[in-house]
Amino acid sequence: MALKPCRECKTEISDSAVKCPHCGVPSPTARPAARALAGLLTALGFAAMVWYFFLGGIQGSVASDFEEQYEVAKRGGDSIQMCVHAGIVAAAYLQAKDEQSYRRWQETERTDCRAAGVQR
Repeated sequence: MALKPCRECKTEISDSAVKCPHCGVPSPTARPAARALAGLLTALGFAAMVWYFFLGGIQGSVASDFEEQYEVAKRGGDSIQMCVHAGIVAAAYLQAKDEQSYRRWQETERTDCRAAGVQR
């Protein structure tokens, strides 16, 4: 366990801290590169989803599969992965024209991305 400065208050904290004990900022040791990586992962996820649709995937089944992937990411505890996968699930429901599920997953994405320190 290494100590790193919080990106907000610069207090030395564990690099595995979920939030800074001094100022409370989430993902206190995340670097701007982590945010860029989250954006890249989101773009790649959407590209993979579009590619899958062109191969004839069934939309409702795809959304359900992506929900299962989100649950795996959630169990892993990686907040950036949760943010990315919530966006992918929302996009799958948009593609399936399931407005109620789309709106629910949009809110999940907003909440998860905020918790990961990713600004949209």
